[in-house]
Amino acid sequence: MSRCNFYLARREIGEYFQMTNREAHTKGGEYVYRNEFSDGWKNFADNPCYETAKQFLEKAPEYAPMVFNYFAGCCPGGIFHRTGMVTASNFSLGEYRLDMSLQELRGLREFTKEEYSIFGRESMQDVVYHAQPTEFVGRRWEMMVGTIEDKLYELGAILKMRAEEFTIDLTRDVFKHCELLLGTPTEEQQGRFIWDTSSGSVIFQYAIIEDTFEADLFVSHRGNRRYGNS
Repeated sequence: MSRCNFYLARREIGEYFQMTNREAHTKGGEYVYRNEFSDGWKNFADNPCYETAKQFLEKAPEYAPMVFNYFAGCCPGGIFHRTGMVTASNFSLGEYRLDMSLQELRGLREFTKEEYSIFGRESMQDVVYHAQPTEFVGRRWEMMVGTIEDKLYELGAILKMRAEEFTIDLTRDVFKHCELLLGTPTEEQQGRFIWDTSSGSVIFQYAIIEDTFEADLFVSHRGNRRYGNS
């Protein structure tokens, strides 16, 4: 069970509860679970990890076989663990891909000294540009591209809006799009998803800071994952 993707298990078990509740409502009723089971689910949903998963199984042993099947299914190779169809190098971030040549891009504007001082760069061969915005999952994202010797090594997309304009549909749609193409994330935290592929990594992260919502998407060749590390 230690190999389980517990965030994936939380999503799958949550969807099961939603489905059974919808079925019950259509029949004029509702599903009722023992308090111990409900408490175990709440603790696990609030903090998906091995410890809370173990407690979830122990609190209501009559449901343990069903819950354990979800945990097993969310391990690599399990029925809920999805395999990717593309890798980082051919993942399309709007009209941008890592396997494009720099000459295909238009409207590039190199970072200023002030911007380099904020984002940093490993050497003078590391050149970062602002690029033309692109449409991705129904939104317009600001773009930047990282290059070494005129070859793309990283794409960065940034979406900002007022916090009151944010809806959960936005992050869900971006995640679902990435999951469909890249499979189940290899790492997850609250508001941060990482897909490590054979040719590099894709990182989707988001947060609300004061009155601003920001979402970032980084697509990087293997060994170059700098801007998504913050």
